[in-house]
Amino acid sequence: MLIAGATVLTVNAQDEILTPGWVRVEGTDIVAVSRDPLPPRVGVAVIDARGRLLMPGLVNTCLLYTSR
Repeated sequence: MLIAGATVLTVNAQDEILTPGWVRVEGTDIVAVSRDPLPPRVGVAVIDARGRLLMPGLVNTCLLYTSR
């Protein structure tokens, strides 16, 4: 999958913000994050993410706790 044109909030050492940015995902792995357009590959879905915010690698952990 290629996510194209998003505003990408990186979690690298520089905390870069790529506007626009591209993210390539293969299986369950993020294999590329770039400020330069990544070419689409034959047979791979391309998501137009212009106007969207993307934070690759973010794991949304929501813990709801109730005491009894």
